Amino acid sequence: MKPYVTIVVPFWNAATTLSNCIDSVLNQTRNDWELILVDDGSVDDGYKICAQYAEKDNRIRLLCRDHEGVGAARNAAMDETQGKFICFVDADDFVEPNYLEKLCSCPDVDLVVCGYMVDEYNSKGQLLSSTDHIEQNLTVVEFKNRVQLEMAFASGIMNINCNKLYKIDIIRKYNIKYGNYSINEDFIFMIGYLKYAQNIRFIPHALYHWIRVQGVATGVSSIPENLLQIYELSHRMLSDYLNSAQVVNRIAYQSYEMLIYKYMNQLMQGLITKQYCFEGLKSLHKSPWVRQAFLAYTPHHMGERFFYWLHRIGWFCLSYRIYKKVLQ
Repeated sequence: MKPYVTIVVPFWNAATTLSNCIDSVLNQTRNDWELILVDDGSVDDGYKICAQYAEKDNRIRLLCRDHEGVGAARNAAMDETQGKFICFVDADDFVEPNYLEKLCSCPDVDLVVCGYMVDEYNSKGQLLSSTDHIEQNLTVVEFKNRVQLEMAFASGIMNINCNKLYKIDIIRKYNIKYGNYSINEDFIFMIGYLKYAQNIRFIPHALYHWIRVQGVATGVSSIPENLLQIYELSHRMLSDYLNSAQVVNRIAYQSYEMLIYKYMNQLMQGLITKQYCFEGLKSLHKSPWVRQAFLAYTPHHMGERFFYWLHRIGWFCLSYRIYKKVLQ
């Protein structure tokens, strides 16, 4: 019998976390699933660990590929899926036992979104904090009312990939794929899917555990030259989807602000040069998309207003010196 839902877990050198991730799938209260594990060219014991699981459970399949990135790995799995629905789990995260049960409780809805937890651990593996992110103000949003999603996007609950259930028929009908982006590939995929979704259902439960380790950077370890272009593409796609420039500009401001501090943090860590940092920030300041976002946003408190105006007028050197001193 074909599985009802497919779970896709791409992995690259994730041997230390894979077992915990896979075990959380095996512990699901719903059993009509298949798990596709995609080895993205690992050089650790990840493949061996997954092969042992696949040997014991015929619902688990293992694909092996050259290292091309998480987007290509997910695309490969989507070509192989047998389920009616699909969801994605990262190899260093895990899910609650009722993750699939809750997500699959709305079969007539095109996209189902659950809440998630950000779990922060120290380097010894001790849990320091767990913060819930749940959308409690929305239930079902229809295609014609998509502007209601402003707060869901602003809060970040729409921005990650692994708290969502997609319909395979929609993905295949419109040939929706992950792009070859170093960051935001999940957001761009999700927006591409949303164009064809007639409704969205929010589950008010935190069912996905997004793991963060203290002192370990997340996302890309360096800043690629096309990072601003990726952010602008995300901005443009969301603007087309919500069809409200003012709303989207307010949301996009948060992303550009995060990008500014990403440059500064990378400089402080010695991962990029001062020239690369400030040339990147200068390009960001010149972007018409960034200017629109700054004009649409209103800072809320004194400290935020101070840095907001420094960044708006392009005084990044002064901002960096003050920011660095505050962190010290």
